Amino acid sequence: MFKILLILLIVVAIVNLAIALRCLTDANIDRRKMARAFSMRITFSLIVFFLLMIGVSLGWITPNYV
Repeated sequence: MFKILLILLIVVAIVNLAIALRCLTDANIDRRKMARAFSMRITFSLIVFFLLMIGVSLGWITPNYV
């Protein structure tokens, strides 16, 4: 369940990045929409990072060591 949540958050971050790219390449740029998409992408990426750190520290996720 935890891994599915992380995957969904990563997908949402990628979708927000695509929205921001579309706003950036559009002829009439809506800067507020683009800034909101970039800020949401950063927010979701930070949430994923902290959830990964929490998951590893609590043993919910085990890293693959070589």
